[in-house]
Amino acid sequence: MQSFSYRLKRLGMGLVVLDTSWRITACDALARHLLGRQPAPLLGRSILDLHPPQVRQRVEWLLESAAQGPASLLVSLPDRTILVRVVALEEGGGLAMALFDLGDADATDHPRAAVPASPTPGADPAPATAALAKVPITRHDGVFLLDPTKAVNFEAAGHYTTVVTAAGPLFCGLSLRKLEERLEDSRFIRVHRSYIVSLNHATTLVREDGRTALVMDAPDKPRVPVGRNHMERVRQRLGL
Repeated sequence: MQSFSYRLKRLGMGLVVLDTSWRITACDALARHLLGRQPAPLLGRSILDLHPPQVRQRVEWLLESAAQGPASLLVSLPDRTILVRVVALEEGGGLAMALFDLGDADATDHPRAAVPASPTPGADPAPATAALAKVPITRHDGVFLLDPTKAVNFEAAGHYTTVVTAAGPLFCGLSLRKLEERLEDSRFIRVHRSYIVSLNHATTLVREDGRTALVMDAPDKPRVPVGRNHMERVRQRLGL
């Protein structure tokens, strides 16, 4: 098993420098790759413009939080996980943004995704992805660990996810796809391309204007749409 120090030394890190208006003034090759902007020019562009509209508010929150102290955000992409760390610069103002490429499994020296190695004869098979014991919720003061039983439903927000609870919506840096892979299957179910619900919090299955939705036990009784491709599985899980 690789030691933590070994993995830390192999951890890829990209660096982006922002001015006081959050425009990019400098970046290295790995940061450019992780931002998915090769070979498009980056200098002079706002860092917010590099993110889809639905998640810009989250990035803006991260940048504003850096004024109070170092701020972090865990971002789950289709092929890798990135830890974003932002700190304020004392001289000249602006911000420094470090992008740590955590990869999808083992770290790699190369900025591109590594090609999986061939299994060693007689070696133990790779362990399956463990179920989430807690859902990581990003806040200004750190990462809050939410008990999955408190989650009413999950809604996709680009590369991130909005977690709906009885106390209100929360922000999770994991994508909906990653959450689907790691949430306990007996409790949660994907009902739409943009939604996962906890069946423990579903109260009613309704059908209006030819569309089906689950009414959830949360403030304002939100209705989560059930996609046609997911309808049969939902019916089976509900015994209908």
